[in-house]
Amino acid sequence: MEELDITGLSVGMIVPNYKRMCELLGDRVRTGDAKVCQLKRWEKLFRYEREGNKYRILEVAENLPEKVPRKRRGEYIQYIEPVLIDYICRNGGGGHRISLIRKELFCIAGLVNNRYLVSGRAGEIYGDISGFEVDEDVKVDFVTEDDVKFECSDMFWFRTKTARWLNYVLHSALRSMQGRKVIDVDHEYVVTSLDKDGNARTKVATDRQLKAIKAAEEDVLGEMGVLSTRGIHSTSRMWEFYSRLNKILTTEYGWKGAFRRTVIVLNDEYVVGGKLRKNKVQSFKRTLNGKIMEYLSKEAENDKSVYDNGEYPYNPNNWRSRTLNEALEREDFLETQKAIAEYLVRI
Repeated sequence: MEELDITGLSVGMIVPNYKRMCELLGDRVRTGDAKVCQLKRWEKLFRYEREGNKYRILEVAENLPEKVPRKRRGEYIQYIEPVLIDYICRNGGGGHRISLIRKELFCIAGLVNNRYLVSGRAGEIYGDISGFEVDEDVKVDFVTEDDVKFECSDMFWFRTKTARWLNYVLHSALRSMQGRKVIDVDHEYVVTSLDKDGNARTKVATDRQLKAIKAAEEDVLGEMGVLSTRGIHSTSRMWEFYSRLNKILTTEYGWKGAFRRTVIVLNDEYVVGGKLRKNKVQSFKRTLNGKIMEYLSKEAENDKSVYDNGEYPYNPNNWRSRTLNEALEREDFLETQKAIAEYLVRI
């Protein structure tokens, strides 16, 4: 089954007919029962209403990660679960509770190394992104501490691919553990402010602050033309979302900003025997990390193969997709992606 490219769609957009919609999605024109199944598949990725032959886009769940086969999910979870339990037992205090941002959880699980924490997000490499367009002249290449430079588009491909996959792998593990009552998962907002000396201070949002944040979230979602945070939970638009959100919070309340953390509480019955030897933890992490490296390598090879066969893996009518295709144009694409992964993922 083909992977659809929905990056060319935006809320409020009107697509003139079915054939044009297929072109935008990179999907085939179908008839009969095949078309019925196709339309049902579309509804999982975006909402629309029909106006005669036209399609009006109501909501887009951008850059949804591909489904991970159940067998493969089990392969990941069996390594993430014992490592996460061990970490909570050692760092969760009496309440066996931790509160961390998503990228920190990536590192703890062994999905990536600590350098990934400071590598930024896909949206940051093009500066100020507004909607679906960008000033192509505003680019930021990535430079390591050893002055090795990776091109902007190469980092964009890497960050986009890793963000999709890592988020889904971690989410699958947490959801599985929560479903089996191993952990409880929640979220909290943290407010960042400056003290009288200009130093940054962070504190969990009070009920009043949380109400202000939620109101600002609704304003930002309206500006972006999206109905819920689910529709913007992708690498590039999440950066845009928080940039807009923090601008409102700074202007109206004088805060430096706010961010969201994942709260995980370990069920007491899993505390006993939950600690592992350090070498065992490292072994789990290295095995899992190797699987992530293998996945990224295959993704790069698949994209390059499609491009070398004279096709565009991504919709050339959308700037984000054009950037992904731009990385594939270079002959050293595979070598560059391997080097980036070795630097930011390999543990």
